[in-house]
Formats: sequence, C-alpha cells, structure tokens
Amino acid sequence: MTQTRLLVLVSSVIVALCALLIWILRPSVGVSVAGSLLVAIVVTALGWLAKLPSPPQIWPNRDSLTPSLMSRMEQAQTSLFLVGFSLETTFKDYAGTLARALIDNSGLHVRILMLHPDSLHVRAHQIFSTRPVAERIRGTVNGFLKELFDALTPEARHRLQVRATHYLPRFAARVFDDSTMLLNFYLFKSRAHENPVIELRRDLHKESFAGILRSLDELFHYGDTQQECNRPNHRIVENGRWYGLPKAKSKDLECD
Repeated sequence: MTQTRLLVLVSSVIVALCALLIWILRPSVGVSVAGSLLVAIVVTALGWLAKLPSPPQIWPNRDSLTPSLMSRMEQAQTSLFLVGFSLETTFKDYAGTLARALIDNSGLHVRILMLHPDSLHVRAHQIFSTRPVAERIRGTVNGFLKELFDALTPEARHRLQVRATHYLPRFAARVFDDSTMLLNFYLFKSRAHENPVIELRRDLHKESFAGILRSLDELFHYGDTQQECNRPNHRIVENGRWYGLPKAKSKDLECD
C-alpha cells in the first residue's frame, strides 16, 4: 500500500469515528450542533486530502499509453521536447507525425536531444551490445532524421532544433507543451519502449516536473556559453539549416 493510499484510509477511519462519536453525543449537544460539527469535520478532511501529492501515472510500456504517443504528438500546441539515447524507434515510427505536426501547426516548436555517436558513453555501451551502436546512431541521423528535415517546409525547419550530447541521458523523455512529461528508463538488456513509462503533469507534480525539465533544458543548452567548453553539444539542425554529424570527432570536443 502506497503512502498516499494509507493516508486516505487513515483519514477516512478518523472521519468515520468522529461521525460516530457525534451521533452518540447527539442527545446531549442537539441535532443541529451535531450536524454542523460533522459537516465541519468532513470539509476539513476533504481539504486536507486535496493537498496530498498525487502519485504519478505509471504505464506498462509505451504501447499502453492513453492517449497514444502519436496522439500526444499530434495534439501538441506549442512545444515538443524529445530526449533519448538514439531515438531510433521514435524517428522510425513517428518521423511522419512530427513532420505533419510542424507543417500544420505554425506555432509548434520541436527540440530533440540525442547521444553523440563519438561520446565515451557510446564506446562503453558498445562493450555490452552486439550491435554497432555508433553506426546505428549515425544511420538514424542520416536516414530517418534527414528524411524528416527534407520533408519540412523552409518555415517549419526554423522551428526544429536537434542537438547531440556527449552526456548520457539517464532516461528517454517526451515533454508536451511544457505541461506533461513521459519518462522511459533505460534498463539493462531491454528496449526502452518496452519498459514502464512514468507520466508527470506540471499541475499535479510541480516540483518534480520543474526539476526534471530544468535539468533537461540545461543539458540541451550545454555549450551555448564559452564557459561550458568541455565537449559542448553538437548542433545537427539549427536555424533552419542541416549540419548533420561531424565526420571527425576532434572539431566539436573543444571550444574554439
């Protein structure tokens, strides 16, 4: 039993006991007074319960999401922020959805952050993988992502930003309109889209939501200032232009 459920149960028992006590004392204090006390206790208990933190929604996997991931992308009004290791599955399944959303909604801005193929984390991950990790990331960028970029209008391209980070994302994240967040953890010997998904909402989980989004924002903008010169992010798509990934890893490892 979760802490929230336990608190609800305890408060319900307390309200019930208070109601029973007031009912027993009814002949002494009068019906109207007893009723007023009971109403006051119930209102106080409900107000206290309303302040309890809401537990996050947990989905068994991405396919079980309601609304679906595709629907959430289509319904986004102002912003989409996607963070992941390679985002290969995301681009493979939803590149067309992202392109249509950017073209149809002139107010939508999309940010994408993925792992740089020359990152030390990629080399470490390769030890435990039978697949060519760096090559697959480059293939995703040069294949699915380039097709997405080419499908956009010149105006829509200016509302797409894609960057590669040398820092290892601890989880896949999708943030919709800065109000809803889906977190998908990377587990050993598993595919991220098959793992449980935690859904956070800004209105229900204010501190957790704000803290995670702030961290993701800082990671996305890492390297924007000259002080952050230790392996800054590489810009794949910026200001409507396609830069792709560098052929040599030496140019974007240090500041100019």
